[in-house]
Amino acid sequence: MAGRVRLRGFQIGVLAESNGRWNEGKSGTDSKDESILEGRFKATRMWNGIMRRFRNGMPLKRHRRQLRTFESCFTGREAVDFLMNELPKFISEDKEITRYFFAIAD
Repeated sequence: MAGRVRLRGFQIGVLAESNGRWNEGKSGTDSKDESILEGRFKATRMWNGIMRRFRNGMPLKRHRRQLRTFESCFTGREAVDFLMNELPKFISEDKEITRYFFAIAD
């Protein structure tokens, strides 16, 4: 887990008065704290979701280049095409996504 920060709520046991058993389902963070953390790290969560979708969904194929064969890889064009289809699912605001912005990133 190098380089990743994960925020975790802690679990507490609460004695339920009606049946005398411990209720393990309560979280140690209250709703006020959760609403404060909701807006934080939004870009990081979106980036991690995009990368997870890219790693799990990007098809790997055999490619040939200059008489050499490369197994289980993808081309830059295939990566851009894949992300052009996937990014609108993550970005709900009416922002424009064009191939030009991908060309700038290279």
